[in-house]
Amino acid sequence: MPTLLARSSLPGLKRSRPGSAVSCLRHGARHVGSSSARGRGGRGSGRCVRVSASLEAVSLAASTQTFGLIAVLGGEAAYSVLAVPEGTSGRADAKMTGAACGGLLLSYLLIASSSAPLVYAGLTAGVACAGASAALTVKRVRDTESNPDDWPGPRAAPTLVAFACALLLLTLVESYGAI
Repeated sequence: MPTLLARSSLPGLKRSRPGSAVSCLRHGARHVGSSSARGRGGRGSGRCVRVSASLEAVSLAASTQTFGLIAVLGGEAAYSVLAVPEGTSGRADAKMTGAACGGLLLSYLLIASSSAPLVYAGLTAGVACAGASAALTVKRVRDTESNPDDWPGPRAAPTLVAFACALLLLTLVESYGAI
């Protein structure tokens, strides 16, 4: 697909050479090699190399962040159940949060196995559980009554947990492409 730069007739703008650093970036690859006139192959020598992370590195990063969300989600829900009186709007549902933490724990164990099929299954389970956890905490934020005199307010902790769930969701989705 030609780009504006390639179709441009303005003086001074040149189309990038195949194998150049610009051409590699357009195709999602990394330029490796010499690009200087004094380099080994002369001007523009080099090649495009597709770069991907190892399964172990992705597994370690995704499992660590999943475990971190389990601790944050479970800790905030436990605090909410113990500190907020029953019947108060926006109080954490212990059963739903426990199920979400259980699903995330299963996801953590599958991702930490570093076996390709299990890692993909764990990433899929993690995406589903992180999405459900985010939806659950956003619902809690919307149900919680706001008091302008109370700072940071009763919505602060569930909002931060929903943000953490969204970050884990993005991390797990991007982990598919990194492997």
